[in-house]
Amino acid sequence: MARTSAPRKTATAVPAAGINAEVKPPAVSHAAPARPARPPIEQIRARAFEIYQTRSRAGKPGDAASDWAQAERELTQAAR
Repeated sequence: MARTSAPRKTATAVPAAGINAEVKPPAVSHAAPARPARPPIEQIRARAFEIYQTRSRAGKPGDAASDWAQAERELTQAAR
């Protein structure tokens, strides 16, 4: 029987930069500004109710969706 030898291990290549090379963070994209944080739902709900009360006392037409959108818009702009 022929004697088989274990495969020879070869040295692994070290990266060209070396082990102690400086690692740079990835580039940051400044393409679009972050959207402002949305106000808490309880705050939007309270403001939408105030808008509804004011609108209904004045006899102006409208609906809950438009009151909510107006409240959210006002509170988001106020947070800026």
